Amino acid sequence: MVSAVTAYAAGNSAVAGASGAAMGEYIAQHQISTTIEPLSEAMMILSESVSIALIQTQEVLERTEKTASKTSSLLNLSRNTIDKQIDDLEIKKRKIHKYSTELKNNTIKNQTKLIIKVASVVGVINMMVVILVGYLIMQKQLPQPQITLDSKNVATSIVERLRSKK
Repeated sequence: MVSAVTAYAAGNSAVAGASGAAMGEYIAQHQISTTIEPLSEAMMILSESVSIALIQTQEVLERTEKTASKTSSLLNLSRNTIDKQIDDLEIKKRKIHKYSTELKNNTIKNQTKLIIKVASVVGVINMMVVILVGYLIMQKQLPQPQITLDSKNVATSIVERLRSKK
């Protein structure tokens, strides 16, 4: 800068022009430098903030992925447990149906046997009553005259019976 002033004073315009251009360049660089340095710092701070935010977002995503994976595993485990319980209930249902059918069939068989026994006892009692009534009726009847094979006596006996009934 001093040389530019000295050259100008000496009247050397070419040197002065070159010195002036150098001076302008120095000022421009200084202005750019003073403008860029704060921008660079701001960009570095912003870049660091963005980097931290990205790292935090990545950590949240990783935790979310782990949680989703655990949730998926738990859902699969729950589904398997429910499927197992459904299978067990189906087996129990079939067994209950089988036992119910067997019980129903056995009950029907037992009731049939009981009905047959009761019917047999009632039949025997009815038969005994009929025999007893028949016996009592026979006991109350008057003795019948002896029928001989003689046709005349048989005919006379029949005629007498018919007359007595009229």
